[in-house]
Amino acid sequence: MKIFIITKYSYYTIIIVAILMLSASFYFLYNNFYQTLIQAKIIYVLKSQVAFESVNIELWDKVAQNLENKKISILSTEKKLNNPFVEFVKVEEE
Repeated sequence: MKIFIITKYSYYTIIIVAILMLSASFYFLYNNFYQTLIQAKIIYVLKSQVAFESVNIELWDKVAQNLENKKISILSTEKKLNNPFVEFVKVEEE
């Protein structure tokens, strides 16, 4: 009786295992081959759009340094300037 049940369900088990193995194979092929081919095509297209002009690094550093210098305030933090737009009223204590 047990042998009959095992053989009855082994057919379905084999089919399920085969479907799972095929699914895993397709997933592996999709990730490792098809996606790689698509990425290679994208790289090929991007290589054709690359700018062939070389960048002058010294000029780039000079411009970046000038921009950084503009961000630094000209006045030192030790000096305090009076704001002409704000009136300070001295209140005398009685």
